[in-house]
Amino acid sequence: MELYGLNGAESRTNLHKYNRPLFDNMKYFMDACWEINLMTGTAVMIYNVLFQEYEGQEFAYEEMLKGYGDGRVYYQDRKIWFQELGVQSLKELKKEKQIEIHLLGNSGIPEMYRLNL
Repeated sequence: MELYGLNGAESRTNLHKYNRPLFDNMKYFMDACWEINLMTGTAVMIYNVLFQEYEGQEFAYEEMLKGYGDGRVYYQDRKIWFQELGVQSLKELKKEKQIEIHLLGNSGIPEMYRLNL
């Protein structure tokens, strides 16, 4: 299958490069943007105001999800975090969805975030 003029292997690994103009425009109203590739189980951190040093890097998605969940998600929201953002839940997603999660900011105080899936 060809996507954006890319063959299957290229689209699984390089799609974020072709979507870059869209992601750049999102920076004005979002604090973070991850591109999650459900076929490869990887995620690219396109940008993140709290972790700018990781921008553009690719991670194993499940590890990234666990790291955020254990270290940044407020303990009362962790169940929702793992249920809603797990690979299987994302694969079953049929339309855009929003969830609200409390993340711990650099100060350690929970802050409300809206996630667009």
